[in-house]
Amino acid sequence: MQLIQPFIKAAIIATLLFSATVGCSSLKVSEKQPTKFGALAIDRNNGFYYGWAYDQNSLVDAEQKAINECNNRGGKGTVVLEWSGRGCAAYRTTEGTIGTAYGWGLAATKEEADVIATKNCLKRSNGIPADNLVWACNSGAVNSLKEIFNETQEPLQNNPTAGSEFNDFISFNGNNLAASGSCPDSGVAMLAADDETVMVLFNNVPPDGTTSVNADFFTNECSSCFGISIQDLNASLTYVATAGTFTKKGNEISFTIAVKELSSLIEGSGSSFPVTGKFICEE
Repeated sequence: MQLIQPFIKAAIIATLLFSATVGCSSLKVSEKQPTKFGALAIDRNNGFYYGWAYDQNSLVDAEQKAINECNNRGGKGTVVLEWSGRGCAAYRTTEGTIGTAYGWGLAATKEEADVIATKNCLKRSNGIPADNLVWACNSGAVNSLKEIFNETQEPLQNNPTAGSEFNDFISFNGNNLAASGSCPDSGVAMLAADDETVMVLFNNVPPDGTTSVNADFFTNECSSCFGISIQDLNASLTYVATAGTFTKKGNEISFTIAVKELSSLIEGSGSSFPVTGKFICEE
């Protein structure tokens, strides 16, 4: 299905105006964080490789520490869980002799988190016991527990279309929308809902593989960084991806991200919500 040209033109103009505004205003996210942050990174291909971060002063520090710890163990780290405030996360895996199933959970206590992690792992292991347990808690946090990002749920699948093996869609704000994707220029990809309500723009698209997502392109004026922005045309709002993963395999792209409204991101307030999508990037 082809993108409607006027819609693309309007979205590109809006994005250019947004980029110019950010550049001129030199907007910065406040470095002061009122609470502690934690994160879990794992290797999706081998669940035995993992990395924790807890009691970190910023979300960026937590993400980087978790990824580095996973990579130092020999894996390729992808952040799958982020939280702030009082709370614990648990991570369960099966024995290596029977597979690499894994699961994680987040709750007020490590015991409650373990119950969730065990349940999620058993779903992947078809009931085979998950005996390996590791956990982490924000020990010095004073604020209430807040889940920032959780990739436990697999990306939603669009209803299959006859003759199609790869359906373009975006799941945004509770709606699973049919969409169309394109790659008009090198390093740029776009995904637009067919009902012209939502537009996703990918800047500095990375090469094939899975890439962790952050907001550096917008908050740190990093023009060479990978960044994802979303235009909600119904509400005239811009959202920015702050965490998650982006996977590219040839011209096939999928993503599971946490997004936050731009003004809230700048002010260091507000909450994130998940967005997923999948599409074929047509030139």
